[in-house]
Amino acid sequence: RVAGTGYDPLITRYLGKPLNMPDVTQFPSADQLKRLAVGYDIKGNPAIPVYQMEGGPAVGENRVVGGGQLYSTLNDMTRFAAANLDLIGDENMTKALDLTQQIFADGGSPGEKMGLGWQMSPEQGSTGTRFLWKDGETDGFHCYILLFKGRNVKYAVYLLGNGVTKDGLEPLGFRIYKQLSGANN
Repeated sequence: RVAGTGYDPLITRYLGKPLNMPDVTQFPSADQLKRLAVGYDIKGNPAIPVYQMEGGPAVGENRVVGGGQLYSTLNDMTRFAAANLDLIGDENMTKALDLTQQIFADGGSPGEKMGLGWQMSPEQGSTGTRFLWKDGETDGFHCYILLFKGRNVKYAVYLLGNGVTKDGLEPLGFRIYKQLSGANN
């Protein structure tokens, strides 16, 4: 309301265009729909995309506009990860994304911290290494992104799925995090 426009145009204006991510959207265009993967429900049937559900995108249990409803491509996700690793983007974008990575609260597990949307480890030792992760799920789709952000090394790991699983991708993502961080078990 403050901006005088909807969520999708704001995503395009402040994230999509500045980072050259043309396919990040809440409501895929006809061209994007031709390239959209099919998501599957727990029974293996094609899931109804959130944007097609009766009542629009803000319907269903635990669904809110802007929550788990963005579609993207791997190219756009790679640019998003690069921006969060301070590899691309202008000074304002870097400052905005760095703000999301500041610790604002303790997380649900010992040693886990919370930023604005990111779950993260505290900085580790003299290397300043930090792991950031976020998972997401909507009808028929799962995603998990893990960022390794150190002073000298920066990379991203993605897990993407188009079917429903009992626990999502977070357990596998957490195992990868533990392996990369050198944690035992």
